[in-house]
Amino acid sequence: MSRVGRQRGADRMRQLRQRRAAGRIVLPVEVDEGRLVDVLIASRRLHPSAADDRDSIRRALEGLIEAFRLEA
Repeated sequence: MSRVGRQRGADRMRQLRQRRAAGRIVLPVEVDEGRLVDVLIASRRLHPSAADDRDSIRRALEGLIEAFRLEA
């Protein structure tokens, strides 16, 4: 394995340990992208011009989930 490959693996392990320590997990979730974007736009979490930007969608969804957490 190359030095770069080892570094990437080490970075992933460090991130995993940080998430675990913070009580966080990453879950693969399959959703209908169009419906998700519609909900995020309707909830004013996502601007329509960012509907094709996966990073913007991710951040908007994280914000929506956080808002539900705060309401509970």
